[in-house]
Amino acid sequence: MEKIGQYTPTSDVNDEWDETVPTRFRSGWFNAVQRELVAVVEKVFKKTLNVADDEQIATSLKSRFEAIARSMPFDAANGVEMNAAVGAANDTYGRGVAVSADGSVIVVGADGATSNTGKVYVYSGQDWATETILTASDGAVGDRFGKSVAISADGSVIVVGSYDDDTSRGAVYVYSGSSWATQTRLTAIDGASNHAFGYSVAVSNDGTTVAVGAYGHNSSEGAAYIFNGANWATQTQILASDGLASDNFGYSIAISGDGLVLVVGARADNTAQGAAYVYSGSSWATQTKLTASNGASNHYFGRCVDTNYDGSVVAVGLYTSTVSNVYIFCGENWAAEKILTPSDTLPATVSFGYSVALSDDGRDLLVTAFGDKLDLGVSMGSLYYFTNYGNGNLWKEHSKFYSDRVNTDTVVIDNYGDALALSGNGLVAVVGAWRRDVGANTDQGAAFRFEKLLGA
Repeated sequence: MEKIGQYTPTSDVNDEWDETVPTRFRSGWFNAVQRELVAVVEKVFKKTLNVADDEQIATSLKSRFEAIARSMPFDAANGVEMNAAVGAANDTYGRGVAVSADGSVIVVGADGATSNTGKVYVYSGQDWATETILTASDGAVGDRFGKSVAISADGSVIVVGSYDDDTSRGAVYVYSGSSWATQTRLTAIDGASNHAFGYSVAVSNDGTTVAVGAYGHNSSEGAAYIFNGANWATQTQILASDGLASDNFGYSIAISGDGLVLVVGARADNTAQGAAYVYSGSSWATQTKLTASNGASNHYFGRCVDTNYDGSVVAVGLYTSTVSNVYIFCGENWAAEKILTPSDTLPATVSFGYSVALSDDGRDLLVTAFGDKLDLGVSMGSLYYFTNYGNGNLWKEHSKFYSDRVNTDTVVIDNYGDALALSGNGLVAVVGAWRRDVGANTDQGAAFRFEKLLGA
């Protein structure tokens, strides 16, 4: 396999662990521990255990494995560049990406395909070798189907946004059933031109709750919508209580895995300082507004948002080259704020925090640095991997990695990192690069897949 990346450890990842943990986890050592754990499990479960013993052993093994996995880097050197089997110039493959909880199903949107009608590619099976192409049954030129995508934990439900459909009213398509053959089209009950319904989408782990952002609603004040029930027939509209024109509420959206917490980004709130709103409770009635403690105009805080399985951790990124911050909120009413910054100094043109992605347990975080040159003389983009080693907001930068394929585009950047996804178990990362040239095809686009180094 061709090597396409580089991994650089940026901190002592084990400095908060006890003395029984080696100073570095290597693949060989991990394999030995893995074999040992398997032997223990086989031996233990041949015996009759009471419930307390069973739960204690299971909890101990699970905790140990998670600790090992969290300390391993992503295998950037053996990352894989993904392309459409049959692509074309201006497909913008990689505009949207999503991955199932166990990393076994990957979704890539190509909203520029077929004169901006759009396509979505689904990869499954052994080594993601099976490619399934999804299209809208009523698709038309200019719909931008595939700009946003989301997937349920088991990969059985796929949600696709088509925000430019019908003079930018927008639509969302939900696919389910065998090979995702069942298609349901969702629209806003109050939809109108330029609402951009479907610019952002999210889905709960069980695939029964769909969240949709429409940042152009009401003179770009923005709105969010929740769909659930049989065939997603129940629709709830959510508005910011203090919303104003041009706030862009709904530009980004995330829903917790359990479907009980909703996070909506309003990147242009308050002279583009930006905000993120968290909703919970019955009918999403409880609203908490999050802002950056060091925010300023034109930071676009809320450009991207994510949350974990139970909604206890919220990550918010921004779009500015003047600061390099990502914000983590947790605790009672998400009141505890942790500001994450890169360990290295980035050029002034780089936007750290352009995209963010959390694991289900809320202890793994990926952050893109959009336009990072990495001393290669080209603007490729990079990924930072942060981990939370303890209870609370004890985050540390683990490593930095990126694709080092030579950028031969006629444009300056590949838009690497514009889209980002992390599997729920934190072991598989997918990064979109929708302006990447493939052969002679300008802006055909690509996606990059990285896996954790868990041993051979």
